Amino acid sequence: MTLPPLVDERGDINLHGRQGAELILEFYDENGVARDMSAATVTFEVGPSLNYPLAPVAGVPSQMKLTLANADVKDIFNAPNKNFIVLETVPALVPTPHWVGMVYVSGWIE
Repeated sequence: MTLPPLVDERGDINLHGRQGAELILEFYDENGVARDMSAATVTFEVGPSLNYPLAPVAGVPSQMKLTLANADVKDIFNAPNKNFIVLETVPALVPTPHWVGMVYVSGWIE
């Protein structure tokens, strides 16, 4: 059996209950030009209670990294709401969503 892609064609995230994950996100401005995110604060929020900060990628100011440990996947598995948003909160004047979708966790957790 093959695993589904980590990010599917709808933009949803597919995880197994025993894994962790690392995603590199590239940010662009409204003209499609790579955007400098070095001063930005971006979080990956799952439902109303789980928040994971994205970290800058060394040497690539337009990219940020989301790292989920297996313990984070367990928390997502147990969360009643698995909708997510990647949200920029600083320095934007209003919170700015960059990506929304659903996290699907299959398999088991320990």
